[in-house]
Amino acid sequence: MLVKKIGVDHTLALGLWNTGLHDARVLTAKVADPARLTRSTLTAWLKACTNYVVTYAVARTAARVPGILRVATAWTTARREWTSAAGWSVIAMLSIRGGIDDAFATDLLARVKATIHSSPNRTRYSMNNALIAMGGSMPSVREPSER
Repeated sequence: MLVKKIGVDHTLALGLWNTGLHDARVLTAKVADPARLTRSTLTAWLKACTNYVVTYAVARTAARVPGILRVATAWTTARREWTSAAGWSVIAMLSIRGGIDDAFATDLLARVKATIHSSPNRTRYSMNNALIAMGGSMPSVREPSER
């Protein structure tokens, strides 16, 4: 109800984030204007993430930012678990909405296969979600026996 009442309020979102409070940061992600979010703001937000709830909220907002695919792909290779998990979460959301082409998805799937077992726990979780999202929404990237 609060998000519906507030709507999109980017200035409020930035102020809420700066409080450092968990619930305020989750609300930030729901009222921020994706069209006004910059790579540097999103990167700073991810650096401040310390749990999966806020990380996923930021990723969900980032997935609505125009042209985010390149940035999210870079996040997937981050050493920091929350940042790499956010990158894979954005990839999952974009694939469901048709924001990733088949060739790129095939490359990402190869990366998942090669690195999932050596990745941090939350990153593995997000990689698995991306795998499910790509396989479920992009039949052309499935193995021939799975189509």
